[in-house]
Amino acid sequence: MLFFRSFVFNIIFFSLTPLYLALMYIPMLILPYSFCMKLFKIWSNSILFILRYAVGIKLEIRGKENLENVLKNGPCILALKHQSAFETIICSLLLNRFVIILKKELLFIPLFGQYLLKLKSIALVRSQSSKSLRVLLNKSSEMLKQNYSILIFPEGTRQDVGSTTKYKGGVALMYSNLNVPVVPIALNAGLFWPKRSWIKKPGTIIFDILHPIQPGLDKRIFLNQLQETIEHHTSLLVKEIQ
Repeated sequence: MLFFRSFVFNIIFFSLTPLYLALMYIPMLILPYSFCMKLFKIWSNSILFILRYAVGIKLEIRGKENLENVLKNGPCILALKHQSAFETIICSLLLNRFVIILKKELLFIPLFGQYLLKLKSIALVRSQSSKSLRVLLNKSSEMLKQNYSILIFPEGTRQDVGSTTKYKGGVALMYSNLNVPVVPIALNAGLFWPKRSWIKKPGTIIFDILHPIQPGLDKRIFLNQLQETIEHHTSLLVKEIQ
């Protein structure tokens, strides 16, 4: 049954997404960011709906008040745990005005890449670390001045449940130079949408929006605190489900 339900979801997902992008391509080119973000949210909710009824996956977002309180004073940086494709699909439901930091290769995907550009995504070349860090800092600063929050996956790539890697220095560079709070977000999506697996498992994916880390810490202390906070709360979410 699990195999069949996952098969149904994948067929719908990989059919619906290109069709959706194709139908919205012309409006996407000529209409503003706000319209494209609404399309993003519609797509995210559509995928959630299909996941719920095809696979049995539901979403619970905790700690919304932590993010709401921060946004009252201006934009921020959101630092998410990265376990699966799920968080990249659903991140539009966290807030209304933000840009995503991603690898440049994604911009070369037909239709999808153009859509990411329209959403003002900040694309980085992994092999050009020093140049990428300058681009990251300059573009992030520009977006924050325009009241866009920044969404980043500090691990740089997806990690299996129970494993982690040292968080990249980009988020620490942003923290020490941009003078805005960083909001850590733990999650357990990898339990239900595992990395490199097309099998999806029923259950409740939890996003836990944690208390923000305010500006002013030493860069190394911040990075350690960010990683310890996200990894600790992620492990608690995993244990809660298991």
